[in-house]
Amino acid sequence: MTVDQDSTIVDQGQATEVPRDEWHSWCERATADYSGRILVLRRKDRALGEVRLAEGQRFVAVDHEKFGTNETLTIKYGTGTVPVSYVVFQPQSIRQHRDEAGVVQAVSIIDATGRRTLVSLA
Repeated sequence: MTVDQDSTIVDQGQATEVPRDEWHSWCERATADYSGRILVLRRKDRALGEVRLAEGQRFVAVDHEKFGTNETLTIKYGTGTVPVSYVVFQPQSIRQHRDEAGVVQAVSIIDATGRRTLVSLA
């Protein structure tokens, strides 16, 4: 998926932001496009610094859900029949980071507390 093919992102060089009103459809496309890729999942905040949560697992899916005024993004990964889920509560932004060929190499999500979740894809 290139910037030209994806009309839901705003081009900002090698990083593109996904508009909030397109998160649900972006999650569906990301699940289809990235499923099976190996990931590294990290979380970074001021209190703990960077923490590696998963490495060498296969990306399964990403879901966007709204519950009244609350929103979540759930990143699913693993190799078994029941994937592991990591939930980002109250996401504020989703950005895709691409290499020179336009292939998404990472996705970063910032939540309401300023915590950054980074999914690196191989």
